[in-house]
Amino acid sequence: FDVTPLLCTKLAGASKDGQHKDEKGTSMLNTVAQTAAAFARTPKNAQRLMSLGAHTSLLTALGNEHGRVADTLPHLVRALMYLSDVPGLVAQLQEAGAVAVLQALLPGQPGAPSLDARTDDNLRACLLRLGGLDDAKAEAALKTSALGIAAAGGASANNGSAAGSGSSTGGYTWDVFLSHKRTDAKDFARA
Repeated sequence: FDVTPLLCTKLAGASKDGQHKDEKGTSMLNTVAQTAAAFARTPKNAQRLMSLGAHTSLLTALGNEHGRVADTLPHLVRALMYLSDVPGLVAQLQEAGAVAVLQALLPGQPGAPSLDARTDDNLRACLLRLGGLDDAKAEAALKTSALGIAAAGGASANNGSAAGSGSSTGGYTWDVFLSHKRTDAKDFARA
């Protein structure tokens, strides 16, 4: 049974006004956005969602105040990021105005919501795939992303020393050696 049409119908209804609630009083937009993000992870499902117009509902929700709620926004952005990961869908997302809607969410834009690091990374990844960020902005995004901060912290902690010589962050020190051969691990342990 294909639930994608039902998902798209619920997403369209919930994205317009944000008033649709389930039996527990939870916003249906949050629930449907989570489901859409999970569905969009595979290219086949992403194409199916796009063919049924889910992207327009996602963009509508992001353009409205109820789509910018802290517990819903990450799921909407993640769903669009997964859709933008499929090369054949990029042009459709661009034509639907995804770049303008997503750029309005960037920190520093008037009325932009506050984003956690993961949502900010997903937003910038989506914009990069859609051509909404140039390389300089992508480099700056990498420096402020969770990955960039970890890389900068790791490089400064061990002063750029070779991998495997130990890393230190937050007072913890560890050495890591991975091998699928037991003899290699024994040789390393003896050294």
